Amino acid sequence: MIDKAVKKSQLMTWIIRVASFFMMVFGICMFFAPITAILGVIPLIGGILKGTVGFVIFLAALIVCIPLWIIAFSAAWLWYHPKVGVIFLGIGLLILGLILFLNYSRKGDTQAAITTA
Repeated sequence: MIDKAVKKSQLMTWIIRVASFFMMVFGICMFFAPITAILGVIPLIGGILKGTVGFVIFLAALIVCIPLWIIAFSAAWLWYHPKVGVIFLGIGLLILGLILFLNYSRKGDTQAAITTA
């Protein structure tokens, strides 16, 4: 009976973790929803723009939410299991740093191309 309760609790914990990630993604998408709504008003190309920009915002929200969710997840673990929390915090910060590094390195390539042209 206790094993059944523990398994049920673990399942509920993972459901809440996954749901919190998707709530974070959809929250960011809803934050930018007015932009897609405004683009939908443009005649002839509004529908295409609205769909394309909405998809791009969704992909960007997924990319941004991965490290943010891991950092939030690790903050919760820091209290009860500090070793696990520090490991996940390092992983989240590493992913965030990698995303920022790739973003800034591409901006540098763009700036170099503009200055040479």
